[in-house]
Amino acid sequence: MAKPNARKYFLLLLLTLILASLAFLVKYVKHKDNDVPFQKDTLRCAICLGDFDKLSKGYLTGYNFELLRNFAESIGIPAEIDIHPDAAPYVDSIRQDVLDILVVPRGSFQMLEGVTETHSGDSTISWIVKASQARVKEVDKWFQTFQASENFIPTRDRFFNGYNPYRRQKTRTDIISPYDGLLRVHSKTIGWDWKLVAAIMWQESRFRIQAKSGRGAVGLLQMMPRTADKYDVENRFDPEESIRAGSAYLARLNKMFRNYASDDSELTKFTLAAFNSGEGRILNCISEADSLGVGHAVWDSVKTVPSMSAETVGFVRSVLGKYQEFLTY
Repeated sequence: MAKPNARKYFLLLLLTLILASLAFLVKYVKHKDNDVPFQKDTLRCAICLGDFDKLSKGYLTGYNFELLRNFAESIGIPAEIDIHPDAAPYVDSIRQDVLDILVVPRGSFQMLEGVTETHSGDSTISWIVKASQARVKEVDKWFQTFQASENFIPTRDRFFNGYNPYRRQKTRTDIISPYDGLLRVHSKTIGWDWKLVAAIMWQESRFRIQAKSGRGAVGLLQMMPRTADKYDVENRFDPEESIRAGSAYLARLNKMFRNYASDDSELTKFTLAAFNSGEGRILNCISEADSLGVGHAVWDSVKTVPSMSAETVGFVRSVLGKYQEFLTY
């Protein structure tokens, strides 16, 4: 009778050891699966700073957009970056590994199981990633390298020490926007001074890449979906895509109205007006000016017709005024 009982206890012990080993193995494999660096084809990110990103603080959304792009480039993959005012919809996406990095104000919500917080080199902002020592280490290492590089201070200055009348701190007078370099390149498409395009950008978005209008316009130059499609823009929040496509559109308008304006100065005004309200509206106003006998070659005449939008008249005036201010920089 002793042998069957001994065999029974031995089998139970063996089964217990096997189950314990399997549990350890599952836990180990799960841990190893979680503790891996970013190894996807695309780094999927979301920036959710909402009302926290005030002009008085600088350009936090734009700054983190550029940092995410640079980080993705450092690990050899492209970045896909969404911008949304609310972070709540994205938290589960981080835990499920659908989203790789979530940018939020530090301390904006309680940390949940499966996610962890890293620092973005800014004491007010956190990058949230899936709980993984490898990922935190990869992000932290990149930030340390970036902050020690010669590009760190110039990059910070572009976003936080350029033109900004909403800031009390002293600013650098040789920086207008965080995107002066892009403006210098793409304004050549129009044949304009880049500071004039900067003035349009200020009027449209205050240099905020996350700017949205009630009519569906998005980004630095407030691009509508139809215009974005026409100029092959994949992400209207992307500064380079916005400036490239916006400059191409301005160049097209400038060419379109050349035969209507009396000189280059008037042509600029017609181009600005068409950029604001659409070429169709301005062409109709030009026809109306002719029918009323006031002539179409001078903006001051065309802007007086009844169908002209007061918003458009104000836009042209404001942009040219801001341009004169930027000329002093």
